[in-house]
Amino acid sequence: MSLTVRVKLPIITVILTVLLSILLSSLIILILMSKTLILPSFSFYPASEYSFIIDSFLLLSISIVSACVIIFLIRMLRKNIILLFTLSIAMSVFLILLIILSAYLELNVTYSILFSILTSVTLTYAIFMSRSQLIKLLSHVVVASIIGSFLGLTLQTPSVIAILIVFSLYDAIAVRKGPIVEIVKELESKGISGTGVSCEVHGIEIGMGDLVFYSAFTSHVLIISSIFSYIAVTIAILIGTYISLLLLLRRKEIVAGLPIPIGLGLLAFFISSIIV
Repeated sequence: MSLTVRVKLPIITVILTVLLSILLSSLIILILMSKTLILPSFSFYPASEYSFIIDSFLLLSISIVSACVIIFLIRMLRKNIILLFTLSIAMSVFLILLIILSAYLELNVTYSILFSILTSVTLTYAIFMSRSQLIKLLSHVVVASIIGSFLGLTLQTPSVIAILIVFSLYDAIAVRKGPIVEIVKELESKGISGTGVSCEVHGIEIGMGDLVFYSAFTSHVLIISSIFSYIAVTIAILIGTYISLLLLLRRKEIVAGLPIPIGLGLLAFFISSIIV
């Protein structure tokens, strides 16, 4: 979950990329809302009144453990690590689409499976094999939108807020000293790039995790709040992205992609909820 500098910063392109991810995830939610009543209800421990705290720290723990496993695999598998990222993205997209199509849209299971396989294979191939940077970028955006909309669709509001806060704090720390830095160093030491966990926009690498969280946040707001709150949160995230890019330009080193956009987004959400 980071942004890194390589060449001159085309800030507007990055902001448009973030906006596209948000709009695509919102489109998925709108389609689902037109078909059925959506009530986000997933929790790891729903019986507890503090389930949102448990949810956020469990997901954070899973992320940290996963990052450590990735570091280990990078050291052991060398360039075969690309296969791990390929399978991870493909399986994530396949399972999420299968759930959305069969459970929420109630489509025929056979058709749901076939469509999910076709989509996941196509997107994964585009991310890892396409020679077109535009196709790679758009594929990243679509994958992030699918995953983000699913998180916004299933998690309860307290869990979403807690997860956004915890991961933003973790992101701010991890880009300085933590698994993210170690993964980058390990990949660079093996001469590996283009793993699929980040997308490049004219020299700026945007972590797919950033796009996922932006999409999840706005998707959830679209479900549980007003269109005014949704627009306010979206604008706040875009402003936060712009500020992060300015910091990136000044420092020319890894900058956490979550804290500022998510912080402004949460502020916009709370204020707009009070006003409306």
